[in-house]
Amino acid sequence: MARVGCTRYPQRWDRLFEKAMDRYDREGCFAADAAFLDGLEERYGCFAKHGAIYRAAAAQVRQEEDLGRFLTLLSMALADQTHKWEDLRAFTRPHTPAGKTPLGYEMVTGLALCSQLDGAAAHLRKLGLPESVVRQNLTLAVNSADTYIRTHKGQPGFDLLNWAQLYLEGKLFWIDRLEIELFGGFEGRAAVFTNQEGKWVALARGITLHKSGYALGSVHYEDPEGSWTGELTETAEGWEGYPYLENGAVSGEKCFLSRKDWELLVDRGDPVIRLHIPPTGPLTPELVDRTLYRTEQFLKTYFPDHPRAVYTCASWLMDPQLETLLPRSNIGAFGRRFAKLTIPNNGRSVFNFVFHKPDMDFSIEELPETTKLEKVLKHHYLDGKAIYAMVGFFINKE
Repeated sequence: MARVGCTRYPQRWDRLFEKAMDRYDREGCFAADAAFLDGLEERYGCFAKHGAIYRAAAAQVRQEEDLGRFLTLLSMALADQTHKWEDLRAFTRPHTPAGKTPLGYEMVTGLALCSQLDGAAAHLRKLGLPESVVRQNLTLAVNSADTYIRTHKGQPGFDLLNWAQLYLEGKLFWIDRLEIELFGGFEGRAAVFTNQEGKWVALARGITLHKSGYALGSVHYEDPEGSWTGELTETAEGWEGYPYLENGAVSGEKCFLSRKDWELLVDRGDPVIRLHIPPTGPLTPELVDRTLYRTEQFLKTYFPDHPRAVYTCASWLMDPQLETLLPRSNIGAFGRRFAKLTIPNNGRSVFNFVFHKPDMDFSIEELPETTKLEKVLKHHYLDGKAIYAMVGFFINKE
């Protein structure tokens, strides 16, 4: 493990190790076999975009025994559905050791993903999904390499093994402009209530708040003086707590919601529909409307029992400041669809998603201004301010 640059892995792998090494000794690394990758392409057509990268990485793995043994172990671990997510949480992907060619090391988790595709196809078909959706999800999982390439100045690699599992498990789908995640829990630090008039109130649940009402510990909100904890109290008569305000902060004054007039719609951790925004073109209101309509039709057809009362989006795009900074933009229009809930964050999301700077090894002054968005965000930070990720939600009216 040390020789392939893997510094953390599950203890369970110590017990799996001998079996994986025996398999490698018998047949080599099956997940890096050229014929295996060709078969995947023939069955699913999933390598149209990055096939050359995957095949070149596999060729390097076949030449480096340690890397091949590691890939065999990782592929066998991922095949165990009982322990897969536990393993992924306890695993840190390898990084290229000094003096080694990076491609095979940086792509090894992508090759491990490929070992899952046949099993994933069978699972997606069992869910009753059409072949077009099966092939699309497998392709999207393989093309998760896009994110690494985009954030590493064109260098190939794969670092979204956890995220790609959602495609393979039938929990994430790309519909028109947005990605739709199913079965994820409500991320807001809140419980949301509705009444018969269609109004809603979100009460803070389990969040420590700065005296301003924003999440304590977020950039510019680190001072603990005057802070308090937003807790929700439930009684036989109703609920008492601190309500969220329009700007996403939490009010310091409690309110009471009577059971006679209000009912709980969604609580922290309850299943919702999560929306994700791929970096692929404009986010026009018309495209978003069409996506939401088609999502409803998709869910009614293939997941009719999934609760669809609440749609959420956890993103820097939810910061209400953007509606002022970019008032006539698609971003501003998208944000206005959602109610906002503060969450603890470092205010750095825009550097990753807009400027493709996943770390902080740069100065604000050197950021580009090639688009209006880049210019507005850069000067916002030069003014000593930040853009905050928040949880946004809206209630489905259908």
